[in-house]
Amino acid sequence: MALALGTTVATQAAGVAGQNTTQALLGIAEVIESSARNARVNQAAVIALSRQVSEWTSLVCSELERQAAAASPTWLAAFASFERALIEAHKKLEHLQRRSFLAQLLTQERDAGTIKALGEGIRQSFNALKIHSYIDIGRLADDLDRTVQSWKGLEELERAVAEAELHSSGTGVRVPEQRPIFFGRARERQALVESLSTVCGARVVILGGPGVGKTSLALAALHDAAVVARFGHRRYFVACDAADVSVSALSIIASAFGISNSDRRTLEKELTIALKVDQPILLTLDNFESAWEDLSRRNEAENVLEFLSGFPHLSLVVTIRGAERPGGAHWTRPLRSPLGPLGREEARQVLLAIADVPESDMPTLDKMLQHVENLPLAVVLLGNLAQVESLPSLLSRWETMSTAMLTRDGNATRLSSLDASIRLSIESPRMQQDTTALSLLSVLSLLPDGFKDVDLSLCFPSLAHPRRALAVLLQVSLSYRTADQRVRILVPVREFVMRYYPPSEQLVDDLHEYMFRQADVIADIDRPDLNKNVVESITPEVANITAVVNHALLSGRHVAPTLEAACRLGKLFSNTGVGSLEHIPLALSVARRHTDMDEVTADLLEYQVRAIRVHPRAPSQQDPVSQLQEAISIHLRLHNVDRALTCWIMLLDLHAGSIQFVDDILALADRCTDPYLILRFNAALYVVYKEDPTTHRNAIRDCFARMQRALKDTDPLRTDVGRALTYMGREDLDQGYTVPGITKLRKAIDTFQACNNKAGVSLASMHLGTALLAQGCSHEAIEHLQAVYDGFHAIGNIIAELNSLARLTRAHLDVCDERAAADCLARAERLVRDAGPEWRHAAYGRGQILRAQGELSLWRGDVADARAALLGAVFACRETTANDARGLWGRSLEILGSVEEADGRAHDALTCYLIASVLFRKLGWTPQVTRTLASMAAVVDDETAELLLQATLLPLQRYAFLRVLGNALLCSARVAQRRSTLGAARHRALSALRHFESAQDERGMGRANVFLRELPDAGHGPARNI
Repeated sequence: MALALGTTVATQAAGVAGQNTTQALLGIAEVIESSARNARVNQAAVIALSRQVSEWTSLVCSELERQAAAASPTWLAAFASFERALIEAHKKLEHLQRRSFLAQLLTQERDAGTIKALGEGIRQSFNALKIHSYIDIGRLADDLDRTVQSWKGLEELERAVAEAELHSSGTGVRVPEQRPIFFGRARERQALVESLSTVCGARVVILGGPGVGKTSLALAALHDAAVVARFGHRRYFVACDAADVSVSALSIIASAFGISNSDRRTLEKELTIALKVDQPILLTLDNFESAWEDLSRRNEAENVLEFLSGFPHLSLVVTIRGAERPGGAHWTRPLRSPLGPLGREEARQVLLAIADVPESDMPTLDKMLQHVENLPLAVVLLGNLAQVESLPSLLSRWETMSTAMLTRDGNATRLSSLDASIRLSIESPRMQQDTTALSLLSVLSLLPDGFKDVDLSLCFPSLAHPRRALAVLLQVSLSYRTADQRVRILVPVREFVMRYYPPSEQLVDDLHEYMFRQADVIADIDRPDLNKNVVESITPEVANITAVVNHALLSGRHVAPTLEAACRLGKLFSNTGVGSLEHIPLALSVARRHTDMDEVTADLLEYQVRAIRVHPRAPSQQDPVSQLQEAISIHLRLHNVDRALTCWIMLLDLHAGSIQFVDDILALADRCTDPYLILRFNAALYVVYKEDPTTHRNAIRDCFARMQRALKDTDPLRTDVGRALTYMGREDLDQGYTVPGITKLRKAIDTFQACNNKAGVSLASMHLGTALLAQGCSHEAIEHLQAVYDGFHAIGNIIAELNSLARLTRAHLDVCDERAAADCLARAERLVRDAGPEWRHAAYGRGQILRAQGELSLWRGDVADARAALLGAVFACRETTANDARGLWGRSLEILGSVEEADGRAHDALTCYLIASVLFRKLGWTPQVTRTLASMAAVVDDETAELLLQATLLPLQRYAFLRVLGNALLCSARVAQRRSTLGAARHRALSALRHFESAQDERGMGRANVFLRELPDAGHGPARNI
């Protein structure tokens, strides 16, 4: 409102003066102002520009009016330049906003610069006018005092008699009983009660669409204790439903007070006697739209409100269907927004207060509430039906009847039928006066997530005056604006409209064409790490495209472009996780019926499987293996080798027995010339071979040889290169080639960072952090692992988040930060708990948490708690087939061996170490086998210990496992001490101490120093104290 003030005042002045030039200039300013109100992208910049234009234009027009014919030619030339600048700004703004919302969003920064430049150009033109005079605007006001002389004593007597007759004769207005079921609306109810109980002469209007509970809220406030205490028996409720051309609102109100007359003046006089009392009165006018909405009777209805507002002790509550407040009354501030649906819990309470619902039907209850979008009237009617019919049965009926089933006792009134309530709004006078509004409503009901009205004219070029039609829908509350400025239609209204008022073919064609263009816009979005704001912005657009694609598929219209749009949606979801796959089954059935759509069929199959692989919670109605096999056969039939190989790669990723087809896949790969595809293929093959590395050792070497050859022909800054380096570095680490492995992982991280692939950075950093942790470089490991957690947390990869938190727990313990370790463990527990028992890796998650808990308890010295946790981890690992389960099983047994060793149970510790080493051997993890054998030396006899240590010390040095090497050397020192070779014992203990110092292992240093202090002197210097 403030934005338009300057322009509005100047426009009125210009209109009076009759200056066409001024009016034209102000018209341009008003158009720019309208553009600012409608802007959905860069809105702040456009509003700022509009405010400047409004201010400058008002000043210039006022000065032009003042100078009139006396203006100099120079000033008029500058004025013309200013006018041209405004016209140019208007044209450019119109061009920017004529594009779709999605297109504006993607060019937001560039457009902001353009808008800034427009403002600067107008500013320069304004400065050229050189207006140096002060503009004085005076306002003349004539105050007329009207004095009415009357006999005050007689008036008081008349009022007293009228009130006495009103309450003694029984002709007073009866207040309906409060609705027995009323939940929610606590904030709205409290605000209404406060206004009525504290403000003298409050004027409150309750707005809202069909079935939102306007009358229920008014009655709840009318019966509130504070309102009853203030107004007592002077609370009146008048239903205005009967108001029409023959019966005025004033007549209905008067008759409710026992006053009957056809003359307006007489009615007003009698009502004045009844209402002009010194005590507070509360009057509620329900469904006042019946008297006010028709334009032919609107002035009359607003005159009634103005008349009632003249009584200082009268508080007024008016309920109106719609979102527009009537004139005639000064409504009490703050003005209240139209009522919307109930919250989820509030809707639940309403329904459960009406009907008993068994616990097993609670999920169905939530689905039904989603279908009716928690609309109060719909929830009440649904509760009435649930008294005699089960919710699963009602849900089944909804699929065929939708809103038509929500009725009570066969009545079709606004309070007993949802259809009747919605139809009342659709058949309202404002909707009847603008038939375009119903056409717009019919086609917008196809969009589940609403729309940005900036796209309205782009979407429906065949619709006349779409913005005016939209204004009508907003006024009658058949649509509403959300907090993010989308225009939505409630689900029950959409269902009703689609059932009884389907859109015309022309509007459907317009919508299809526009949405398919939007699908083209999103086709190239392939980053899984999209900015959160971008994801939030495009998600509703994608949901709308999906809904329109489904509608087009069912209608059989525009088959080819519809299937192309379906493929783009599948690609978007598989690449980013935005959207869904709900359209794929229907799209596949349509594509398979058209013989010329084989490639599209293969694309749809591939996108669906890729989405399931990347986003495990994505639903699928078909086995992904059979889908890929079908896609492969199509690609081979079409001689598309690269695409067939891509599907084979996905099949390998699924580990679905595809190893048996390796010979066929290798033959196909030999025909491939794309080095990046070769890298992807061998990376996938390596993962499959890694399931049984001992059997496939030679095949793994061949994989890496093919990768090395392919890398020579690739750009080093490509994601496929980073993935190949990651796998090669991981394999080096598994085989004990620590330094080359770490080097490859660092290169992989650099490659992924250059590609802005955060998921790849996180994966490579996970392996690097684990390697550094094994080496004893715990502080650097913490930096990498924390970055890993942050990266996977951002994209919602639960199992990777969990693994990083488990490793962080170990790393923090290594640097003696117990609090940080406990915090990581707590976060891991919350993560698994929030994932729920239905998470397919729940057993693995439980095992990982118990393993970390066991490590923490062992660090604290609580061997009993550590033993219980680690045994639980072992049992959890047996319940899951997760890829990392065997590694977790072996690691849990290894730590359990340390627990038993600390508790003096050498035989049990030896058993744990032996089983762990066997598990690591089967996984092909040579360094872990070596580490476990070194630990075993501490729980066997000295002769066996010497043999184990001789076999492991050199490999441990090559692996650079500083902590493990220190422990092995200290164990060797104890063996030497028991054999009385004190010099060797001291030498080995000092070596152990140096390794503990390099790893900053405080506990290891403490053990080595204690051993050295207690070691008998053999002519050597004193031990170092750390």
